[in-house]
Amino acid sequence: MAEQHSLPRKPLPTHTLDWETSKPRPSSTSFLARILPRRGKTPAVATTAATTSSRTSYLDRVLPPHKRYLNSRLSRRAFLALLAALAFLLLLALILGLALGLRNRGSSQPLPLPGTGITSTGDLTYYDPGLGACGATNFVNESIVAVSHTLFDAAAGQAGSGSNPNANPLCGKVIRISSRAAAGANRSVDVTVRDRCTGCAVADLDVTESVFDRLAQRAEGRVKCSWVWV
Repeated sequence: MAEQHSLPRKPLPTHTLDWETSKPRPSSTSFLARILPRRGKTPAVATTAATTSSRTSYLDRVLPPHKRYLNSRLSRRAFLALLAALAFLLLLALILGLALGLRNRGSSQPLPLPGTGITSTGDLTYYDPGLGACGATNFVNESIVAVSHTLFDAAAGQAGSGSNPNANPLCGKVIRISSRAAAGANRSVDVTVRDRCTGCAVADLDVTESVFDRLAQRAEGRVKCSWVWV
């Protein structure tokens, strides 16, 4: 009987599973992650330094936030609010003072009322007359004038005529108006006060169209003039 020889057996291959190994599996990387550069993280030291620098501002150096002000009665926030309120009040007082100063400066000039001998300069305009403040009906061909409400009311206050405009002492007074015409020649017209102009400044005059045509070109609408009481 022939002797049988058994062939040597090869060891079976051993496969190690991924979860059995101690090495972590390599993470899958996307295509974009491979081609785009990675952004490095900001070092913690730089971030801390920037934060510390921003906190130490000029205000903190001048007015430290941990201190109390006005004999330890107010915190820094309350102290700053108080300073802002005081600055606002000072600014408001300055504005009011300037406004009152300008008003008093303007009112210090005497009004050009009859008897003062003042030669005034103002704007000359024209209007379509009707029933005037002096109680009479006026027409376009009359040589009449409406003086400013400031003059009209001031004269009523001095005379004590009260709220009756018909009793105003300026009614019937004569004004001589002078104006330089377009040709350069000086012209003058005497007009009678018969009305009150609410939109006129102190020295402005509002006349009928016939008077304006004798002093300027109607197309101008508004010209400078000088006038005096006669």
